[in-house]
Amino acid sequence: MVTLKPQKPPPPDYYAENLIFLIESVVSQYSDLFSTREADLASSILQLSVDGKRLLARLAMRRVELIRVETLNYSEISDSRRTLDELSRQDMIELDPDVELWLLLDSLTIPELRGTFPDLPLRGRKAECVDMIVDSSESREILRRVRSSFHWVRLQVSEELRLFLLLFFGNLRDDYSAFVLRDLGLFKFESYEFDSKTRLFEDRRSVDTYLQMADAREFVEEQGRELEEAAALKIAQRFRRVRNQPILELRRSKLLNAVGRTLERNEQYAAARQVYSNSTLHPARERTVRILHREGKECERNTVLNLILRDPWSLEEEDFARSFGTRKKRRSVAYVEERQLVSQPSESIELHAIGELQADGYEAWHFENGFPMGLFGLAYWEWIFAPSRGAFVNSFQSAPIDLFEPDFFDRRRQLCTDPLESPRTLKRTIERNIDQKFGINNALVDWRICNSEAFRKSLDVVRVDVLESVLRVISRDLRQMRSGFPDLTAIDSQGNIEFIEVKGPTDQVQRNQVIWIRELERVSVPVKVIRYIAS
Repeated sequence: MVTLKPQKPPPPDYYAENLIFLIESVVSQYSDLFSTREADLASSILQLSVDGKRLLARLAMRRVELIRVETLNYSEISDSRRTLDELSRQDMIELDPDVELWLLLDSLTIPELRGTFPDLPLRGRKAECVDMIVDSSESREILRRVRSSFHWVRLQVSEELRLFLLLFFGNLRDDYSAFVLRDLGLFKFESYEFDSKTRLFEDRRSVDTYLQMADAREFVEEQGRELEEAAALKIAQRFRRVRNQPILELRRSKLLNAVGRTLERNEQYAAARQVYSNSTLHPARERTVRILHREGKECERNTVLNLILRDPWSLEEEDFARSFGTRKKRRSVAYVEERQLVSQPSESIELHAIGELQADGYEAWHFENGFPMGLFGLAYWEWIFAPSRGAFVNSFQSAPIDLFEPDFFDRRRQLCTDPLESPRTLKRTIERNIDQKFGINNALVDWRICNSEAFRKSLDVVRVDVLESVLRVISRDLRQMRSGFPDLTAIDSQGNIEFIEVKGPTDQVQRNQVIWIRELERVSVPVKVIRYIAS
């Protein structure tokens, strides 16, 4: 592994080697799922010249459709023009592609536009300049002028490289920058085990479905409120429930929930209910109940509410079903009202509260969710990085793929010992992992909090029974309990720990916060809400 140094160029083959490593990895796992074009491309990339590999790697990292040729001046490439020709012969790039005029013009700076069209009085923003050029000149003349001075390249294998990234990382969020962040020392990853024969996608249909869902989600987000009902229903009907493949089912249901919410905002309630009915992820059933209530369909509404109460998908959904339609507050919470906060404080309300608590002899920190998640991530470190089959598919994961799945614990009970079986050693386990694992990426651990003196002091002060109770609450529903924990962790003058949610005059206690407060009260952990009233 190469160690990069800030402000210093990487070795000449650094980016190319990362690309080749990624391709060789996915070929070894997924070559049987490749189309002829994908297989040929992978083979062709591996056979490129040294400069060809280097330039393709650089192009693959660009995030724009059109790339200016004059920007491709990389010190590790001896002859950019010859290398571009090589990639063009391999159909990996297209030189000076035919694209819409506005796209070409938009890639130029305003001074470049003025220099290319000196006969036009180009003023104002770039969009206005582009509009004037398009309105004032013939397309052929615009192209002639632009291409006489500027040249572009377009990557022709973007979709195939996108596929390779998905197969390597298991998602479409990560990219080649993960290598750079690791090699700069900014990211460190646990040395977990993963079987190269254990792959995330078992067949090509699953891969294509994942990509199609990603494209559909992007389309829904781009359309926003302009999404037409027919198009929305077509998307929803396109993807059927995916059993035994949690990653696909999660994406499918998230997509359906996004489509349903858009339809609901557009007051297309029947269509929204139809879409929600095919989702298996909260808040689909909650939204259905709210729509039915709005439509006055009480019988159908109550049927869905009873379904939720019999088999809730999450603590949040259960809390909704129990409280919906009642006149009572969601949860009786002890409010402490103080009339000391002005309407426009000079600092955040959390900092104001910390100052007031310190004046009363407390120590207090704004940890929010970082405190319980850090405790859990450190206590269950062995579980998170256990060699559970299929949990890890590459060396860049900060968590197993199934971390937030309902059967996360069941899959590991034969591999790990539950730290809650030995409450007396809980603190030692957490402290040991702080010292031994510091800096290693763990999706639940924010090291800025967990390696702080304040976190260590809070851990030292908190009673073992309180610590155990907090971890048990999280274990009930890890996905749900990732958010909503009280803002402040406070220690009074007697060394007692307390968790405090801070609210301003018009702030509402959100449902995920209510759930945490309720659960902490249920296990007798000190918690309260302080509401400041404007003076």
